[in-house]
Parts: sequence; structure tokens; C-alpha cells
Amino acid sequence: MQSMTKKQDALDIVLKNIKRLSSQKLSVECAIGHVLAKSITVPRDLPPFNRSAMDGYAIALGDDGVEFKVKGEVCAGQVYKGRIRPGIAVKVMTGAQLPTGTAKVLMKEHVEETMPGHIRISIDDDRVNVRYKGEELRKGDKLFSAGQIISPVVLANIASLGIGNISVYQKPTAGILVTGNELLKPGSRYEPGKIYNSNGPMLRTLLAQRGVDVALELSAKDTRAALKNAFNKLLKKSDVILISGGISVGDYDLVYETMKECGAKIHVSRIAIQPGKPFTFAKYKNKSIFALPGNPVSVFVTYNLFAVPALYRMMGMDFEHSIETRTFKGRFERDRTERELYLPVIFDGNDCVRSAKYQGSGDLYTLSQADSLMIVPIGKGNVKDGERVKVMSLQNRLV
Repeated sequence: MQSMTKKQDALDIVLKNIKRLSSQKLSVECAIGHVLAKSITVPRDLPPFNRSAMDGYAIALGDDGVEFKVKGEVCAGQVYKGRIRPGIAVKVMTGAQLPTGTAKVLMKEHVEETMPGHIRISIDDDRVNVRYKGEELRKGDKLFSAGQIISPVVLANIASLGIGNISVYQKPTAGILVTGNELLKPGSRYEPGKIYNSNGPMLRTLLAQRGVDVALELSAKDTRAALKNAFNKLLKKSDVILISGGISVGDYDLVYETMKECGAKIHVSRIAIQPGKPFTFAKYKNKSIFALPGNPVSVFVTYNLFAVPALYRMMGMDFEHSIETRTFKGRFERDRTERELYLPVIFDGNDCVRSAKYQGSGDLYTLSQADSLMIVPIGKGNVKDGERVKVMSLQNRLV
């Protein structure tokens, strides 16, 4: 019988066979979720001028008076003509460019009007309330390095500097194939002996959370002809193919042999993890194929362990799951220890996790209640109450 590959060895093989996609120029507004292919340097100081941090009154450098004549007003986007002088205050709004010669801005709440066009300081305050030119970023500074994913805040930073187009890596397009004679489409009439297809919708939404579009989603019966036909269609449409089911050793598990018949090269299969042992990774020319087991928890675990890092590698960045150390509350035992176990657990506060009522790799409901996967190493048969354990956070499921 074929030996099992350890998880990290399998991931290394997968990533060794994954290449970044080509770069492209995109407008900043369209770049969300992409990864920078080139570093961005700051084209101008930020702020580009001294500006007011408050609604208030600008006064001149060296002016120690308490009463001022108000002369003029500057709103955001306007420029005050001339230089401010002692004894004069200019009314300014938050974000407005300050008049030349401004020393500080008196908060509106800290002055009182003595007569129309005249103010007096009513509350002393040493704060200058000025945001100085270049105090955030200086021209020529590196803003973001290549490999930075474009989040909404990163996008806003780039836009704030007036940059309209950036170089980013392309995103892969994905194809999904869900196999099985027993599958029904959600919403259809129930039939005895059948189950509804949950893996297709789960994979589609998991990909969407990573910003990956699904070019084609198919289902196929457990026959070589149906699988081969679906597989060839997906190869024409997708950079990445995700297959659910049909990859184990049963009489109707035909995916492995079908991939080989279609010309795919198998790089790794049979992984020493639980759930997910039948996981297989293959390549067809420049196409990457992830054949996942059919049980939904196995699909979720193997997708996250292997497909997610590969997808990010294609998009131009390295990805590692968040692994934390927690205290386990309760007791866990297992009879067989030849595989590394990923057990759904629930964060219980105070740095602790507790076991969920997990019934195995078909228990999709318990997975929905979990927020972490506890990692039980190969050779370890039990976890005691109070023991420190490694957990993989699932909090990044929603992005």
C-alpha cells in the first residue's frame, strides 16, 4: 500500500509546483484583493501642505495676544491669499490649508466672540492643532512593497496620493467539479438515498472570500466518461481546478485514474492528516488540480491547508495560516495516531479552547460552530485537560 506523505512535505511539493501569474496594470479602484507586483513610492509629501487639525482660528507665529480681529475664512480646498499677521486670526476649517505664517490653530470651542469680527481666547491650550506637511509620509518614501495585498485601507492609502494605476498580479480563475451519483441540487425535490450538494456551494463561496472567480462549476456522475468530459471542460476554462469526491479507493472512486488518463501528472496523494487522507495534487501543463475528499469537513480542511496557500502564491504573495497556542479544556482520546488530526474546537475565552461535539468528517454542522482547528500531532493519542495545544484559527474565513 502506498505510504502517506506528511502534511508539511505535501504542502512543500504543492508550492514548489505553483508559479505566480503574470502582472497587469489596473486602476486603483479595480485592484481590491490583488497583490502588488511592484513597490509603490510616495510621489509627494503627505499632507502636501500644513493643514488645520480642527475647526478654529489660525494665528501668527510669535503672536501671544488673547484678542484678535478675524479676517477671512479658509475652507477645505481653498487657499488663503497673503500672510497672516499678529493680532489677526483667520477662521479655518478642519483639513484646510493654513495661511502662510500660521503658528497654531485655536479650537473653536476655546474662543468667544466679543463683537462681530473679533474673538478672545477663553480657554488656554498649548496644543498647536496643526498637521504639518510631510508628517505622515515624505516624497520618495516606500509606501508598500511588492507582495502587499490590496485591502480597502491599503487602497485608500494609494488613492490618497493621487496614484491612479498600479501593477498587480493577476488572479487565477477556478473551476469546480463535484462528483457523485448521490448528489441532488439544493432546492430540488428530495429523493431516497440521495444527499444534497453542499461542497459545490462551500467551495464557490470559499473562493469568493479569497477574491477568486469561478469560471465554471460542474457536477458529474461516477463514470469515467462523465468525469473525463467534465474534467476536459474545466481544463479549458480554469487556471485551478478543485474536485470534490471520487478520490478514495472505492469501486466508484474514479477521479485519480481519470486525471491520469487525461494527461495530468500526480505530484502528491494520500496525506497523513485526518480528515483528508485521500487529498491529491496534480498538474496538467500549467493548470493546478486539487482533488479533495468528498466529506464536507475533509473538503474544508484540505482546501484550507493546501489550496489557499497555492492560490495566494499564484496571486503573488506567500500565505501562512495563523497558528496559536491555547489551553485545552476537557479531554480528548483517539485510538489511531498515524495521522495528524485537525479537530474542530471552540474558543472558550481566557485563552482556552474546548472540543466541539464532532462526529467525524461528515459533520458539517459542528464545523459551522467551530472557530479553530486543534492540531493533534502524529503519534499523540490523547489531550489532557489543561494541556497547551496548537490551534489553527478559522477567523479569516470571512474577509
